[in-house]
Amino acid sequence: MMLYRHLFFILLLCSSCYLHGQEFRLTDLNESLNDPLIAVNNTYDLNGDISAILQLTLCEPLRNLSFKGNVIKTEAVNDTLYLVYIPNGTKRITLQHEDYYPYVINFAENGLTVKGGHSYQAKVDNSRETQVVKTQQPKGSQYLTFKSETPIKSLRVNNTEWPLTDGSASRLVAFGHYEYIAESIDGKIVEGSVDVKSKLASKVVKITF
Repeated sequence: MMLYRHLFFILLLCSSCYLHGQEFRLTDLNESLNDPLIAVNNTYDLNGDISAILQLTLCEPLRNLSFKGNVIKTEAVNDTLYLVYIPNGTKRITLQHEDYYPYVINFAENGLTVKGGHSYQAKVDNSRETQVVKTQQPKGSQYLTFKSETPIKSLRVNNTEWPLTDGSASRLVAFGHYEYIAESIDGKIVEGSVDVKSKLASKVVKITF
């Protein structure tokens, strides 16, 4: 009986580690021009200035997602689409959920300056089946993200094939030097290297084929 009790607690602990070990991955972030939501936006910040809108789309349904930071209000359109109203000049916001590690969306690091009255779109991969249980974050680590206006067909980083989502890739890596080879959907090849050494949320490599 004592053995079964120990096994039960071990399984419970493993289950808890899995549930709380999921990670969000930002696959796309850009300004949405001519968005009809801009015309009907009537949300203002404390200074009376019109807000910006971030439309965040998840690849899988997820309830009770919250946003921390300089956020005016949020609306859950459905379980995969959230509208986040943020003030002019917002630098970053943080995604939080009880089953996932917090994730920072940094607008400046993705080449964006948030402006009131404008609309932005973010796509986030929250798929559980591709997640790996995270036991301990490497000491000195950062998200390394590869993006391109031309969708990437394949990407190898330090001789390891990286999975792609909507033609881009992102993963948490330890500080260090990384060599990459990217191939576009039309067969063009780009080689390069990048050093990851900053404590900021993400290092973005923009590939031009």
